[in-house]
Amino acid sequence: MRAARLTGSQEMIRAKAGPLARGWPALTILLAYGGMALLLSPAYNWPVIDSWAFAWSVRHLLETGRLVIVDWGAMSQLAHLGWGLLASWLAGFSFGTLNASTFVLSLTAVLASYALLRELGLERGLSLLGAGVLLANPAFVLLSYSYMTDVPFLAWMTLALWMYLRGVRRGGLGWYVLGAVFAALAVLVRQNGLVLPAALGAYLLWEWARRRHPFPWREGMAGILLPALALLVLMLLPRLGAMPARADILMWVERELTIGELAGKLFRLLLYMGLFLLPVTAAAGVGMLLRGGGWKEAWKPALLTILAGAGAVWQFFHPFRLPYIGIWRMMPYYPAVWTPFGTGSPGEWLTGPREMLFSYRFWAVITALSCAGAGLLLWPALRRRPSEEGWPAGLLWLVVIANLAPVVLFRGEIYERYLLVVLVPTAALFLRAVQREGTRPAWALAGGLLALYLAFSLALTAEFIGWNGAAWRAGERLAGQGIPLEQIDGGFAWNGWHFADRLGQGEGASEAGAPAYMELFPFITRQYVVSFSPLPGYEVVGEERYWSPLGGASGRLYILHRAQ
Repeated sequence: MRAARLTGSQEMIRAKAGPLARGWPALTILLAYGGMALLLSPAYNWPVIDSWAFAWSVRHLLETGRLVIVDWGAMSQLAHLGWGLLASWLAGFSFGTLNASTFVLSLTAVLASYALLRELGLERGLSLLGAGVLLANPAFVLLSYSYMTDVPFLAWMTLALWMYLRGVRRGGLGWYVLGAVFAALAVLVRQNGLVLPAALGAYLLWEWARRRHPFPWREGMAGILLPALALLVLMLLPRLGAMPARADILMWVERELTIGELAGKLFRLLLYMGLFLLPVTAAAGVGMLLRGGGWKEAWKPALLTILAGAGAVWQFFHPFRLPYIGIWRMMPYYPAVWTPFGTGSPGEWLTGPREMLFSYRFWAVITALSCAGAGLLLWPALRRRPSEEGWPAGLLWLVVIANLAPVVLFRGEIYERYLLVVLVPTAALFLRAVQREGTRPAWALAGGLLALYLAFSLALTAEFIGWNGAAWRAGERLAGQGIPLEQIDGGFAWNGWHFADRLGQGEGASEAGAPAYMELFPFITRQYVVSFSPLPGYEVVGEERYWSPLGGASGRLYILHRAQ
């Protein structure tokens, strides 16, 4: 199946452009990553969040030659473990090696995003702007510094979408095959990677019905078969006992979702997208308004912002309970890496009460900005003009819908990091509409907002790495004193790493006030605890300091011993 090729003028412009003129956006991205690595090294040597489980499997495979998947994560993770194994084979096993390997895939994801946007026909500046909102995103930056599955999954998905688009736009079976390979890798990191080839299949069917061309069977089979087979194998493995039962994707589908719950989820996700894409939408919005007659249409984004604000007010008076936080009324609706406490929540990854790092007023402002961003994001929908050029927008819309479906139908907690996979496709749809309007964004505003986002993201990540490192050092200090590991609650990552093969085993009474993660480790007596704060029934026997760029010059964790 072939779509319109590049025009002669476009080919001439590309041929005449020098290497620097063509490559400055990629060079900008490379320089940004170099600066990030210099400011904050990704090669820190301790696990965070769930990365201990993946690291444990990699180490076990290196030491024994046997693949054992820890019964904790629900994702397929096979390609993720393979990437970690490759990095460890090249540089030696360590948490630093695994964390740095994700940083490489983070760079890959941003470069692939830029290439994807260029493939859609966007100008270099707009393509860099679209890739920049991913690079500067707080959740993306933080996860780029960890051996979690989010960024590798996004990298393979973006590469797959880029290849699929090249196949759709330029023709050639090879592009579909390459897309299928990357999509299969995405499926082997997370099962919901199949949504991308599913979107491709739906698009090919839609184009066939729309244009009455012969159905592209060869392209469809080339692009879909391999990732579909990968998912089929993954669905069989839990039933054969080769993978944990929680890896069965069907058990996570919500079967009793009401229309009201669906609308609420979609609205809250819209506000997140409004905030994440604000550097793009604000710059484009100012550019639209500064055009001749642009102010006459200012009522449209204003009305959309007011409607979003009304939804936020309704949500404020209809609060809901967030895990580890309690009753909450405004952004962040789905906190994981970015929470009212900075990163993480009390009792989620480490025990002990915490003071809020960001005030209620701060989150009220963030909610208002999210509403404004949502209004600006939806504005082009009111300015839409008919187009016969269905290949870019049609496939991207299907990709966005297909990726959001598992999020809204997910039986369990939703986290803001699940939206990363739709960030660039949504930015692409918005920027394509902006380019078709002939609007020049306010580049100074875009650059300033992206720089602000990136600076905040790095500070948030430094805070996160800092307190996790302090918790790890505290546990190491206690173990170095000869204290049995079964007596130490060093936090979720510490406990998980040392007892990955004993999750949920043994007997023990759950201590009143113990964090939820201790249900996985009933055999830990908690004679010693690493905590955010002093606890009743414990005495402080030590401290671990860490750099806290958001909370002040220095933060501290407490090493506690149960009082006699």
